[in-house]
Amino acid sequence: MNFLSGLTALVGALLCFGFQQAVEAHLAWFLTATAGMFIYVAASDLIPELHAPKHRAQWIYTAPFMLGVALMALLDIWVGKTH
Repeated sequence: MNFLSGLTALVGALLCFGFQQAVEAHLAWFLTATAGMFIYVAASDLIPELHAPKHRAQWIYTAPFMLGVALMALLDIWVGKTH
């Protein structure tokens, strides 16, 4: 099962090569989403209360992800204007 789950990365890479032009056209947004996911992982590990089995509003779990996406999008817009 671990091998099969590892193959999904290979399938994703092959799909990206197949759709290279479409991916390159929107590369900034793909990188923004990826950076947001990394920020979410870092924030959820730094704040252990997020893993508590309490009944909280669902948005509190996605807030770090959305904040990361927004920050990376703003950074992309800002850098795009300066170059």
